[in-house]
Amino acid sequence: MTPIAADKIEIFRRGDEIVLREKPYSALAIFEALSQLPEEFIAEGRSDSKPQEREFFDSRKISTSQNTSHTE
Repeated sequence: MTPIAADKIEIFRRGDEIVLREKPYSALAIFEALSQLPEEFIAEGRSDSKPQEREFFDSRKISTSQNTSHTE
């Protein structure tokens, strides 16, 4: 077993097991970490490609007979 080197842990049940794991960071912790980045971080901006052209998806075109699953 590997010891947990964390200040906070969460304990939960998974089936018949009791699981202990490092508590995941909250969104607040992520924003605090981002605020610590240096001013020059990505100062020149990001270079993203343009979004892909996609066909409009209309869920009404799917018949309900295609979405049913049968278990026997």
